[in-house]
Amino acid sequence: MTGKLRDGICRAINGEFGGDYRIYTEKIEQRFERPCFFVEVKSSDTQLFRGNRYHMQSRLLVTYYPLYKDKNEDMAKTAQRLSQCLEVTEPDGSPLRCSSCSHTFEKDCLLTDIGFDFFVIREPAEEDSELMWEYKLNFKEG
Repeated sequence: MTGKLRDGICRAINGEFGGDYRIYTEKIEQRFERPCFFVEVKSSDTQLFRGNRYHMQSRLLVTYYPLYKDKNEDMAKTAQRLSQCLEVTEPDGSPLRCSSCSHTFEKDCLLTDIGFDFFVIREPAEEDSELMWEYKLNFKEG
């Protein structure tokens, strides 16, 4: 699911900013073209909630590298646009609202930390359900 979240964020950024901005999902140390975005997964946590329902939390980091000219103004406008376009993404065709979005302005880049908090339902494996039917309680009264 985390990979689908990352892909949904990339689609949302591309829809908002268009083809003039490169979007990278892997870090490259040199020769990236500005302006551009890096989208990476920071953390992912899955916990069993009840039955086959799981609570998931994912945090992703979007780093924006502006052109060198008027970068402070560009980063401020980009932060607003990112907040709007990332509020609701569609990782697997269904809308998913982010639970948090914060921006940090660095010297040469804008860092946007996005959090998602949601539930998923996993279908039980066929093997597991068949095993449960074979389970019987044997006890004696008295």
